[in-house]
Amino acid sequence: MAKRRSKRIEVSPLSSHKKSGKILKSPMSQFGGMQFSSWVNEVLPEMLWAALLLDNIPRETCIEKFRGMLRVVEANKEALTDRKLELSDFAKIDEAVFDALFADLCKEEEVGKALSHLLLLESLPGLERWKKHLTLADDDTGGDLTSAVAMSYNHQSSIATDCQWLRVITENAKGRLQISSNVAQMFQDVLTFPEHAEPERVGGSVRALEMTTRGNVEGRKLKPFAEAFWKECWDRSECETRGDPEYKAPDHKDLISDIHDVYGKLITHYMQNTENTLVDARREGAFGLVFYIMHLSFLALKSTVGQTVQGRLTLRSAVETLITLKYLSAKNDPTIWLQYRNYGASQSKLAYLKYDEANPPAFVSRELLEDLANADIWMEHQDIKLGAWADKNLRTMATDAGVKPLYDKYYDGLSGYVHGNWSAVSHTTFQVCVNPLHRFHQIPVPARFFIDDATPDLVSLINLALEEVTKLYPPFKPRVGRPKETAQEADATEAIQAPPRE
Repeated sequence: MAKRRSKRIEVSPLSSHKKSGKILKSPMSQFGGMQFSSWVNEVLPEMLWAALLLDNIPRETCIEKFRGMLRVVEANKEALTDRKLELSDFAKIDEAVFDALFADLCKEEEVGKALSHLLLLESLPGLERWKKHLTLADDDTGGDLTSAVAMSYNHQSSIATDCQWLRVITENAKGRLQISSNVAQMFQDVLTFPEHAEPERVGGSVRALEMTTRGNVEGRKLKPFAEAFWKECWDRSECETRGDPEYKAPDHKDLISDIHDVYGKLITHYMQNTENTLVDARREGAFGLVFYIMHLSFLALKSTVGQTVQGRLTLRSAVETLITLKYLSAKNDPTIWLQYRNYGASQSKLAYLKYDEANPPAFVSRELLEDLANADIWMEHQDIKLGAWADKNLRTMATDAGVKPLYDKYYDGLSGYVHGNWSAVSHTTFQVCVNPLHRFHQIPVPARFFIDDATPDLVSLINLALEEVTKLYPPFKPRVGRPKETAQEADATEAIQAPPRE
């Protein structure tokens, strides 16, 4: 089975997108007034005959056959004026012209064998014409048909681009292309594309020109064969999946032990920096945010959550927590530290006041909300702040803290999992059907582990958070995943285990 993509697809960089309100408009959409046309849905079925040849016969031989067909087109311009070298039009052109195009070709063994797979299609236009020249093998199960679709599915693939070149050159052979002088060299490159020394560069021009040959671009109604083809493929073939790779739970035992060890030493460091029992928004906030990230990571590792959707949610929470810590550390203003702390208490008060408005949630008790809201002052004196605690969104906070690259690295990819965006939903709950005849559609799958593990990212965030503690309350050397300290460097005091909050 051919892969869906053989190489990385070239796309326009972010810098080429133009901001319009809250939308970054792609370079193509900036032109405006464009009509969309789909290679897969509309054109590929019509050019399946050419894809079959290109997938089964050496490319040089195919190009030679195509050029021979173009000579037939030049000799029959009037008969083919409004026709293309498409399966739908082959059924409508004069039969003599059809025979001139294919009669001799189909007598060649390799060509006849490649094109014979078309006879598998009950929806094939002009089926009887093809049967005059082709014979379907008794053991033909459609594998070559599937392969041809797979290899031409990506509109930038070699076979698809060759098919598109043929469509462009056909229009040129009929004298229907008018090329201005300022693009004459570009068009000369297109004409010689099969032999060109830089096929990848010229291929873009070929694909751009080919789109002008499509029916819906010219305002005509889409031919019905394409829809019938994909419907027949769906009705007569089964879904296929690659199957999940064999899952092997990552061995995080040493990492769990390492995080537990550093966590204990951080508790000791916290206690060593505690001089009294007064509220200290800076110290408690700084250490608390680091403890929170480590707490998220520790539980994720114990449950191998790193390879689940919960691991992405955990990582997203850790990213936001770290950016909050970085912002607070960069500002290092007692008022802002207190603002962060008070906001948390006000949200607990808000949740407490709403607790009985509907059926109470199961994940939290009224008593806990009351304790959290009253932790510093009686909630009766506590204002409730709406919106973001710092009156800034996370992106602005990251910029102010000098960690915008960290935000860019994680935020967009992870937020989809928090908000249930389609990309995250499809990644989590669906798998691609690898049957090319099904257009690589989505199939629901049971809950499963992902291949990629969020654990290395979580460990990286832990160590970045520990760096902030070191800046605010030096020194603190332990890090997760680094060589252990010597006995002389280790903290002499045993870790003090904090009591649970509830």
